[in-house]
Amino acid sequence: MRHLAFTLAFLSGLIPAVTPVHAAKRPAVITVRNPIILLGELVPGLDPEIANLEFGPAPAPGMSRTIRATEIRAKLVNARANDTSPMLPSFVRVRREAQTINSIALEELVRTSLQTLLPPSFKLRSVSVRGGLVTAAGTLSITPPQPIAWRAGRQLVSLRL
Repeated sequence: MRHLAFTLAFLSGLIPAVTPVHAAKRPAVITVRNPIILLGELVPGLDPEIANLEFGPAPAPGMSRTIRATEIRAKLVNARANDTSPMLPSFVRVRREAQTINSIALEELVRTSLQTLLPPSFKLRSVSVRGGLVTAAGTLSITPPQPIAWRAGRQLVSLRL
């Protein structure tokens, strides 16, 4: 009878100890829109001055990156944060929002952008793009990397998103 009571007490003591370990190993997942990760996105509830400090570069659009809690704590120490030991999961997965634009939509976007760049005396006959693309989420603007010297006939133009 004593062994049974000891076994139950021992096992009931282990159950709470095992549960947080498994929960802490699951990475938290956050999604960012910007090319830079801010400390406030990784650690909610920080002082606004510290929350707006840069942690580092965000992953490429549509990709993800895993950040260890030790890296976050090191940044907090460097930032001279008052509370350098917030409750953090052992890993935080950061995903960057992305949007996929098919070739038809991209062609229309390029066509309308070129129409606004063309002098009134020029007429745009055709536009062709090589395919769709995956880019950061948000509104897109298309601009030429340098002023375009327009001429009659077929012309290859490079544009920047």
